[in-house]
Amino acid sequence: MPKFTEADTDTRRRIRDPRRRRPRVATITPEQVAAMLAEAGPDRDLVVKLSFHAGLRPGEMDELTEADVTIRDGRHYLTVRGRVPRTIALPRIVGDAVEAVRPGLQPGDLLVLPHLDAEGATARTMRRVLVTAGVTDATAHAPRGHLLDLLRTQHDLPLAYRLAYVGLQGSDPGTLPDGWSEPIADRIDELAANAAAG
Repeated sequence: MPKFTEADTDTRRRIRDPRRRRPRVATITPEQVAAMLAEAGPDRDLVVKLSFHAGLRPGEMDELTEADVTIRDGRHYLTVRGRVPRTIALPRIVGDAVEAVRPGLQPGDLLVLPHLDAEGATARTMRRVLVTAGVTDATAHAPRGHLLDLLRTQHDLPLAYRLAYVGLQGSDPGTLPDGWSEPIADRIDELAANAAAG
């Protein structure tokens, strides 16, 4: 631990010993995914599914409104205005969760947690769900990390599509052909069904 002089007294409280901090994991196990989905409850279900199954960051969810969802040919699409703006096809599991919350929304309402119109509400909610599910060593981005890990193994899908779907820096969804996100959404549905089957 570094030594402090009297002049440092007022700043010492703000300095943390890095050895005391617990490491935070960036992804979670399939068992922890199942526990989170079970613990989410109806009011948090969409938050969890948008992260696990659509790869949205908590900050991206904070900005979503009811108008960001469109339905074409029976499929839900979501316009995300985050670090990498994109419109993605949603997996059916997420589309069903969207439809569960839409009847109670007014035009212009937030899509996720409309009763908590506050910056950072999604990240705080995600951390609560993680802790309730017994996952105490993960960040609010860990569910998204789980999807990134799953997509990393799907080599038959073009890398550009996988990167653009989750909005990774350097990807450019605007240069991809129409319908590029649909195979990703379909694969996520397959992976979710396989995980549920056991």
